[in-house]
Amino acid sequence: MSKNLEVKFFYVEYDKIKDLPILEQVNYFLDKIEKGYVVIVDSAIDPVVGMKLTETILSKIQENPEVFKGIEYLTIEKNESKSFISGLIKKFKKKQEGITIIGPSNIIKKIERDGNLINMKF
Repeated sequence: MSKNLEVKFFYVEYDKIKDLPILEQVNYFLDKIEKGYVVIVDSAIDPVVGMKLTETILSKIQENPEVFKGIEYLTIEKNESKSFISGLIKKFKKKQEGITIIGPSNIIKKIERDGNLINMKF
């Protein structure tokens, strides 16, 4: 007998929230995750936001590990030349090309990338 699993995805256009302060972006993502959504962002999120999100999640786990189990998180940036100049250009672009997937670990057990394939284990 197979078990039916319902997964709700919440799509975010990063351009609409990228200018918010870092903590507001973190809280925006956290709100969706705590509601049980897997968040799909149409861009690679700012690495500082990702780091702060991870710090916040770890703090929540320490505060209440029975309620909050954690997140699975993957950002894939568009492959570009690794040269110094392309790195500088990338820093000044308004949009980080790529995709970010963030979801509660009680729904997504693991996210991994294998080339062009994204594996999610539920």
